[in-house]
Amino acid sequence: MSGLRTWPGRPAGLSLHLGQDLGTRPAAPAWLPQPRRVERVRIGSSLCPRLLPPLDRLRHAARSALSWTARLELETPVLGDGDLLHLDRLLDALEQIGPAADVVVNDWGALRLLRRRHPGLTPVIGRVLHRQVRDPRIPTVDPQRLGGWPAAWGLGSAVSPSWQALVRSWGVERVELDWPLHGLDTEAWNAVDLQRSLHLPYVLVASGRSCVQRDPRGAVDRADGGDRCDLSCRHTAVHLEAPWTTPGGDDRPTLLRMGNAELARLDPEALQRALSWAAERAGADRIVVFPEGP
Repeated sequence: MSGLRTWPGRPAGLSLHLGQDLGTRPAAPAWLPQPRRVERVRIGSSLCPRLLPPLDRLRHAARSALSWTARLELETPVLGDGDLLHLDRLLDALEQIGPAADVVVNDWGALRLLRRRHPGLTPVIGRVLHRQVRDPRIPTVDPQRLGGWPAAWGLGSAVSPSWQALVRSWGVERVELDWPLHGLDTEAWNAVDLQRSLHLPYVLVASGRSCVQRDPRGAVDRADGGDRCDLSCRHTAVHLEAPWTTPGGDDRPTLLRMGNAELARLDPEALQRALSWAAERAGADRIVVFPEGP
């Protein structure tokens, strides 16, 4: 996908999502430049509370990470009250088996729980909780019709000094973000006084409570209720057509529906720009990546 064989600047550290086989160390994808420093492995999900790992899987993942001399990260989604109880039990265990592990939160209640009851763990603001404009239709907009693209389209919550002060008051030093299909205002982002983790090669477009893989009617069955979930979103994605582009055209973005979320895949040119920014001294110093695309 990327034309970069080696990093054009500072190599970014890598965080790889663990697959279903926790005994097999995930491999960095070939599109990442060399060297590929896998510093962290990740379990959990930012998308659905059903994807929070059970306790035995968390313990297995922690043992695997230790054997690979990698640090463990737990990624968590938007949560309901009952899910917070499960997360509390997971964090109790994580403090014992992975002290100082990173916990990626996408819910303000989860952040409060983490800081008040588990201060030894390291909080990270996830890309769902961190707001960005990610609409995949933006690249098809003619900037001349708008007098140029609005500056906010290339920014995000973390660019705001007041937002930075808010999360720092909760002990947060790192935020996760996407590289939208229309790109980032890198000059503004280089001034952000927080560490940054960049998700590649998929951009989160939207997520919600409906899950069409549990019920084709969508809103009838919710992501946080019912008993029919078979976790098929872990290995199945639905390719979506983009109705605002020319059918069969080469400019159509790759759009995926995974459970309760929609994602877009960066094209090679956008991916190369994202990696080049990550290699800058003021860019993202960590790449979060799925070893294999769905």
